[in-house]
Amino acid sequence: MLLALSPVIASLFYSLVFPSDPYYLTWLDGLTYASLLMLMIGAILLVRNGRFFYGFIDSCKRFLRSLRKKESFIREQEGHRADAVYQQKTWSPTPFLLVGFFYFLLSLALSILSIS
Repeated sequence: MLLALSPVIASLFYSLVFPSDPYYLTWLDGLTYASLLMLMIGAILLVRNGRFFYGFIDSCKRFLRSLRKKESFIREQEGHRADAVYQQKTWSPTPFLLVGFFYFLLSLALSILSIS
């Protein structure tokens, strides 16, 4: 519920911080900026949860581990070849993307209505 109302609250805050003559247009600008911010957060979460950079990070870890011979020798003696895989709890990007997309379309429709 808080996620769904956060662009509206942010747009009201934006219109209070940056006042101008037509309050409606300032509120509409704030709603657009807040929806774009929600879309950016959703996209960042989508890339992060998709483990986009995992291959690069994993190969760097292997390379640095191979440079350290002592650690490599200890791992071979203990019989540990693979790294432990830990599950991380992450936020789903879907609600952020849906809320951002909905409010962006709403602000787009309201801006078209305010022009005509």
